Amino acid sequence: MGNNENIIPVNGEKNDELDDEIVPPNNTKELSEEEINSIRPFIGKEFESQDEAYDFYNCYAGNIGFSIRRQTTNKSRVEPFEVIRRIFCCSRQGVRDRRAKPVEERKRNQADTRENCNADMVITKKNGKWVVTSVTEEHSHKLVSPSKRHNMRSLRVIKSSHKQVIVNMRPAGVKTNQMMNYLAVESGGIRNIGFLAKDGRNYLSMKRQLELKHGDAQAVLDYFQ
Repeated sequence: MGNNENIIPVNGEKNDELDDEIVPPNNTKELSEEEINSIRPFIGKEFESQDEAYDFYNCYAGNIGFSIRRQTTNKSRVEPFEVIRRIFCCSRQGVRDRRAKPVEERKRNQADTRENCNADMVITKKNGKWVVTSVTEEHSHKLVSPSKRHNMRSLRVIKSSHKQVIVNMRPAGVKTNQMMNYLAVESGGIRNIGFLAKDGRNYLSMKRQLELKHGDAQAVLDYFQ
């Protein structure tokens, strides 16, 4: 890591810059057991904030081969009713809603992503610190291979410099796929961009929606920078 460039996750949640000691996801090879053990979460590990804990677990997940999401929170029963417990889980935790249409009836060919996986990390606030109080490592599904890990949702982020490229190129009529090709050259490969073409399109769509809603393009531009 080491730079101060603003990084925006594609799900819209802003995280602090990842700690330099966190091992970034490896897109070329499987880690050895020794390397995995060096980054594995354990009960008693402390963090200064929820975001720091999320970043740590997300990088661990990226190195192992799964994506994560924020799940349950518990709040104290006395004022100011602050969050005192948080669960970060594998993105495949849970089961598909029975009311959802079967795969063959959906407009888009989207595979089911919920496989009742129980892998998670629980943190609890104790004496001003966030402490790991539970870790479940077993997965109910195959882990993602190193060559495909850059596609995992929780690892996909749009850097501020890349956002600026998207904003500058769009008025010139440059298509998203062409922007991605340019960024791939600048980044040293498609895997190093950090997000997918659809994330770029979603970013532009959100920007346009805000412009229409607020009618102030400059304010929206400031918001996204």
